Amino acid sequence: RALEPAEAAILWPRIADFPRTGAGDTVVRMGCLPSQLAAALEAARVLAASHGLALRYTARALSGVALARVEGDAGAWLRALRAALPAAHLAVLDGEGLAGALPASLAFGPAPDGTGVMRSIKAEFDPTGMLNPGRFLVDAES
Repeated sequence: RALEPAEAAILWPRIADFPRTGAGDTVVRMGCLPSQLAAALEAARVLAASHGLALRYTARALSGVALARVEGDAGAWLRALRAALPAAHLAVLDGEGLAGALPASLAFGPAPDGTGVMRSIKAEFDPTGMLNPGRFLVDAES
C-alpha cells in the first residue's frame, strides 16, 4: 500500500536515523549474498529471541546488506550469529564499547583476500591513520 504523507513523514526519518543507537543498543552491519539475506535475517531474529533481545533491522535485498539493531547485551547473540552465518560479513558499527570487547574476527568477519593491498592503499592516502580509525578492516589488527 502507498503511505499517506503523514505516515511517510514519520517513517523516512526513522529509517535515516536507524544506525544511531540509544543506551544499550548495538548496531551490526550484516553482509551476505542477496539470495541468502532472508535466511540470514531469519537466523538473526531467531537467535535474538533465544537470547531475550529485541531485534529491528533494515535491509537492502539487492545488495545483500542489512543493519540489525539489538537492545540489550548483544555479546552472546553476536557469537551465536557468527557461528550460524560463517560466510556472512558482520561488522559492529556501534555498541557502547562492545566492538572493542570482541575479537577482530567476530567484529569484522574473516579477512578478505587482498588485505595487504588495502593496508598499502590506506597507508598511502592516510599515513598518520587519522581517517576513520578503528572503522576500516585494516585497522582491526592495529
